[in-house]
Amino acid sequence: MGLQSGEIRTARAFADRDAVKHRLVTLVKDNGQPPLSATVTLNLVFAENFQEALPEMSDQSGDSASQSDLQFYLVLALALISFFFLLTVTLVIVMKLRSSRKPKLLQCFGPDSYSEASHRFPLNYDDGTLPYSYQLCLSSDCKKNPNVQIAENIVCSDSSGMLFLGNGSSILHTQKETAGENQRRVHISMGLAETQKLRHCKGRALFCFMLVTVWEAVSGQTRYSIPEEMQKGSIVGNIAKDLGLDIKELSDLGVRVVSKGRKQYFSLNVNSGHLITTERIDREQICGRMEKCLLTFEIIVEEKMKLYRVEVEITDINDNAPNFQAEESEVKISETTAPGSRFPLQEAQDPDLGINSLQSYHLSSNRHFSLDVQTGSDGVKYAELVLEKSLDREEQAVHDLILTATDGGDPVKSGTAQIRVIVHDVNDNAPVFSQPVYKVNVLENMPAGSTMVTVKATDPDEGIHQEVKYSIRKITNKASQIFHLDSWTGELTVVGNLDFEEAALYEIEVQAHDGGGLFHRSKIVIVVSDVNDNAPELTITSLVSSIPEDSPPGTVIALLNVQDPDSGENGEVTCSLPSTLPFQLKKPFENYYSLVTDRALDREQVAAYNITVTATDNGTPPLSTAITIPLRILDTNDNYPLFDKTSYTGYVTENNPRGASLFCLTAHDYDLEDNSRITYSITGTQIQEAPLSSSISINSETGALYALRSFDYEQFREIRFRVQAQDGGSPPLSSNVSVTLFILDQNDNSPHILHPSFPTDGSTGVELAPRSSEPGYLVTKVVAVDADSGQNAWLSYQLLKATEPGLFSVGLHSGEIRTARSFVDKDALKQSLVVLGKDNGQPPLSATATVTVVVADSIPEILSDLSSLSAPADPQSSLTLYLVIAVASFSCLFFTFIIVLLALLHSYSHEGSLTTDSRKSKFNFPKSNYANNLTSQYAYEIKDPILITEELANNRDQTSIQVS
Repeated sequence: MGLQSGEIRTARAFADRDAVKHRLVTLVKDNGQPPLSATVTLNLVFAENFQEALPEMSDQSGDSASQSDLQFYLVLALALISFFFLLTVTLVIVMKLRSSRKPKLLQCFGPDSYSEASHRFPLNYDDGTLPYSYQLCLSSDCKKNPNVQIAENIVCSDSSGMLFLGNGSSILHTQKETAGENQRRVHISMGLAETQKLRHCKGRALFCFMLVTVWEAVSGQTRYSIPEEMQKGSIVGNIAKDLGLDIKELSDLGVRVVSKGRKQYFSLNVNSGHLITTERIDREQICGRMEKCLLTFEIIVEEKMKLYRVEVEITDINDNAPNFQAEESEVKISETTAPGSRFPLQEAQDPDLGINSLQSYHLSSNRHFSLDVQTGSDGVKYAELVLEKSLDREEQAVHDLILTATDGGDPVKSGTAQIRVIVHDVNDNAPVFSQPVYKVNVLENMPAGSTMVTVKATDPDEGIHQEVKYSIRKITNKASQIFHLDSWTGELTVVGNLDFEEAALYEIEVQAHDGGGLFHRSKIVIVVSDVNDNAPELTITSLVSSIPEDSPPGTVIALLNVQDPDSGENGEVTCSLPSTLPFQLKKPFENYYSLVTDRALDREQVAAYNITVTATDNGTPPLSTAITIPLRILDTNDNYPLFDKTSYTGYVTENNPRGASLFCLTAHDYDLEDNSRITYSITGTQIQEAPLSSSISINSETGALYALRSFDYEQFREIRFRVQAQDGGSPPLSSNVSVTLFILDQNDNSPHILHPSFPTDGSTGVELAPRSSEPGYLVTKVVAVDADSGQNAWLSYQLLKATEPGLFSVGLHSGEIRTARSFVDKDALKQSLVVLGKDNGQPPLSATATVTVVVADSIPEILSDLSSLSAPADPQSSLTLYLVIAVASFSCLFFTFIIVLLALLHSYSHEGSLTTDSRKSKFNFPKSNYANNLTSQYAYEIKDPILITEELANNRDQTSIQVS
């Protein structure tokens, strides 16, 4: 302030913490003696404009911030005091309950070392009234307790009532005594803690590892030689090495073994490349008496479509012993037979060849006979019985001999037969066959029971010596199951099945002998003729079960092997296919056909084929065999996904929830599996410089569109984008479709007040109206806008609240605030008007504007009126007073409780229950007895002493105290 001028100026710049309203008292004094002065009070309001200053001038300043801080600290102090008080009370209650759960007398023994005595009344006294009892509540400090001192001395007791003292100096024993009606019993037991035992276990483990690798490699040509009777799984040779095939590629090349016969004796180990046997091989069963036994088969390489022929020679081993067809045979010799006569004996059969076959015969020692071994033109050895000394039937009618046949194997094997020689009377004529050789031709389909040939032999003798019987002298085991010779008629009949494919020729040696033992031999040769009785055998040697639909023509599907056991034209076979199928047969090798495609395939038209291959021979009538080959056509990705529509249009109301489903797009793909598995995705640009993926998403599996955010019609009204459907093929195929999403408007925007504009501090707008205004005077205009469209944006105004109803009016559609009448003196200086602006939506939304109208003709008039307004009472002071009183009260209560609690901690309580006639009852407080080691629990007198015994030294299992 200027000393002489009186000008009031700012001394510094205003800061945010400076108050808005300041009160200045200015002193003006003169220079006289004595000086006289006068004061003036100035109210200064600092604001940018009149509208901002007016609310400050109307409000009374106060220290509201300091009041609110004080109230907060008082509430915090009250809460803390209450919390500590309740916590202290809770702890006291919990400790009290825990101490009352078990007898404090034996707390030092632990919870498992005692048992509580049951509550019972002592026996009645002489007056018959109810007994009395009392309970002691002792502190945990046993040394300061005058009533009991036992915890340090009692150790244990046994079931008889004896107890030990902890110091070891004395032992207490309870004594039971009955004296009239006064009975009492004291029982003390204490349990000691159980000891725990620890067990240790140790284990040892020994692991041994052994690795043995055996690798054998046999090199050679595609012809091998192995002995018969090898074990199943024996190695014949390394066929992969001999054929120049890589062992690592055997499984990938599809190398397989195919045999011509019905049985497959060999297989290929694709891991080692070895050719191994699949079963035991019997040379005699397969090749019979043939000098060379060969097994032929093919090695097929499926991937390269190559064929290799392999021969395996089976060599003979000595696995068969000579065997006689009959274990016993009879030889009838006339007693007039001259010495030196020879009698043929039955031959032994040995299926082996060479040195392993039959080599010699031996006869048991006998003075009448010897053995002569002869070799026939065919190399077969046979034995003849030679009569060395004349026979005398009267001296010995029967001679039993043992004939032994041996082979030349190592070790030597042998077979025996018993020869019974029967001595007959003279018979000098032997039977004679009509033919030396009987030859017959038969068809292989001759039915069982048919007669093939009849042999005939005659004997000129008479009587029993003329009777001729027929027998088979030599026949193979297989032929013996097919043919039967009638011993009386000589008819040879078929009893089994003839098969040209198994044997085309049979030789049977027959013998005719009369009743006198003379015989004659002949041979029957049976020639079997082939008939077309076997249908072709069609075998799949290699097969591809599925091929892609884009396979080129000529793709090999299967490799077929055809066999016909018949001979000649009956064994010639032709394979064929239905002409409607897109396949054909090719013959790359003899007896092999390959099934290939002859045109393009389409899985969408035909997904699978059942290919029937028919094999027909040239016999009369022709026989055929058909097999069905299933072929599945694999899908290739040759079809594009197709949408149901060429374009999609959808609608969504604005303010939709996030994640709301919009609609679903569907596309179809005629391919299969991954090729038809469609993945949907959105391809598009941005929406108002934001990526489309932040607004819309699509389920990649179902094609459902979802809104990732809530749309606003006021921001954009439609969204255009494209959806791509892509399959899972390789390479993938895709197609696109355009999608248009329209946003529908909702009444989601309230009207926004543009005028009057409100200050940022939340105060209302202030307008000035002269008191001399006429009715209809335009005070101000409320202007509002609505961001919605259509009916949702049509606005109307109305006066919602006014300080003086009827003083102002608001235009319905214009929002103009005008005076409805002239001002009078009683009208308030400050008029508050609440104007409502609402739209025409459903439901309608609205906004309010509070307009403060100050009625005055000038600013000085406003200031003088505002200074005369009385300040309202501050309600905060009462609340502060109540909080101070509450804090003080709770503090006093808390400290009082603590003092009382500390005083009660050092006291003892005695609880007694007396009879109604208390004058006759004796009530004694407990006293220390017997060296302060045990205190009675009840108040009646203890007259009996506690005896000291020495029997407790060995019993220290339990200790409990019970007085009754």
